[in-house]
Amino acid sequence: YLPRLLATCDAHSSQALVSAQQEYLRGNWFDAEASVLTVLHHHPRDAEALLLLVGILRRTQRFQPALRRLRQLETLQSAAAWHFEIQREKVWISRAMAQVRESAEPEQIATALESPAEIEPPSRAKSTPGR
Repeated sequence: YLPRLLATCDAHSSQALVSAQQEYLRGNWFDAEASVLTVLHHHPRDAEALLLLVGILRRTQRFQPALRRLRQLETLQSAAAWHFEIQREKVWISRAMAQVRESAEPEQIATALESPAEIEPPSRAKSTPGR
């Protein structure tokens, strides 16, 4: 019974990760985040899911939560396979933070640079994908 239950859980998580990736590529940040959080609920050390969450947090301008998740990701042995992508995310987050500082109002800067992911979920509005 237990092996079948675990297989069902893994299949559900795999499906949720694929769904998260599809929603991410469509620019549906809220739906992508919901799916990836489902995966992480069952597999909190899933490096691929954590990396996808970092991308979602970056795209929704929640930079500090994204950086925290990157630090969490870097502690995992399985993260070694994602070294290039982790470094690339750091660069993208740094660039995005600089853009926010240059163009935003003071309250937007505080929100983007300091808000925790748990408190401020992404908008349900569809965003255009882009860096």
